[in-house]
Amino acid sequence: MVTHLSRLMANVGGPKSSRRRLIMSAVQPVLLYGAEVRADTINIEFYRIRIARVQRQAALRVCSAYRTVSALAVLVIAGVIPVKLSAGERKAIYQRKGEIGKDTARTEERSRKYQQWQNSWQKDTRGRWTARLIKQIQPWVERRHGEVDYYLTMFLSGHVDTVCDRMLEGNDYWCCWVYSVSKRVIWTGTRDRSKIRTAR
Repeated sequence: MVTHLSRLMANVGGPKSSRRRLIMSAVQPVLLYGAEVRADTINIEFYRIRIARVQRQAALRVCSAYRTVSALAVLVIAGVIPVKLSAGERKAIYQRKGEIGKDTARTEERSRKYQQWQNSWQKDTRGRWTARLIKQIQPWVERRHGEVDYYLTMFLSGHVDTVCDRMLEGNDYWCCWVYSVSKRVIWTGTRDRSKIRTAR
């Protein structure tokens, strides 16, 4: 299903990220089908890897990213909650709704889900450039403004060289220079040209 939907969405051009997310939302119910009962099976490595692979492919299409972007980083950029956390949330709500009510359980579990995602995001060793730019996950995912396109995703994922090549094809040398220097300034935390190093 993801493969067929991906053919509708090229990296450059095509639908906006909000519409891409809407199209890819057709995949989420399939991944979370029966999560209230079988959420624990996602902890089994075999199933976890297969489900994560499908979700990552969907997230790549949502934010127009390359396959070289780490799984955790592309999920954050696309604003796609890891299926393992979503399944755990559904199971917890199902188990606790009789005790404290469905609305209260949903609110508490949603907060716990974001906290778990934030902790794993801070501890992970990959996607550190993205973590510098997107420090808090929940405000980023729940924002009501802005669209993530190919160029913004390349910047958020650290693929400056790729973006500059596309800019140079259009003879946009000034934008390429600004884009490259901006990344170096953010990465090094300084505006002193003599101290700026190329970010890697």
